[in-house]
Formats: sequence, structure tokens, C-alpha cells
Amino acid sequence: MKLKIRMTEQNYRCKMITEDASSVLRPDMRDVQTLTKIVGEPYEGEYEVTPNNNTQVLLTNEKTMLNNVTINPIPQNYGLITWNGSTLTVS
Repeated sequence: MKLKIRMTEQNYRCKMITEDASSVLRPDMRDVQTLTKIVGEPYEGEYEVTPNNNTQVLLTNEKTMLNNVTINPIPQNYGLITWNGSTLTVS
């Protein structure tokens, strides 16, 4: 269900109408301290990231997020393995 919302900050009135106009809600907004305008599509990606050897991009630009992103610590067993054709190096 989609809602159309019309709000005026001067008198703290809010009117929400369902898309098909079958229902109208009029919540009491007198105790609201802050109104936040949310713009954009919801973010549906990962909220937890563990560092690795590759660039990781979370596609959050112009998205709304419900939670904070958690960046985990570098794993204790993380190391860089390189092979030059004759020598294997772990650093």
C-alpha cells in the first residue's frame, strides 16, 4: 500500500491518504520534535563488511538506510600471498 502524505509544519497537521483514497489517517503531530524528510530508494545491500584485498563499494548513494554499516576488524589470519613464478611469499 502506498500513502500520499501532506503535512504543514505551521499547525502540526498531517493527512495520509491511501493511493486509492479508500482510507484517510490523521495522526496527532503536536508532540513531534523533529521531522525528517526521507528521499531515495531503500538500500538493500550488505550492512556488515570485512576488509579484504579488494575494493568493496556499498551502493548507498541517494539511498535511505535503516541501520549503521558495521566494518569488522581485519581478520587475525589475514595475510598477503604472492607468487612470482618460483617463490611463494606470505606477508
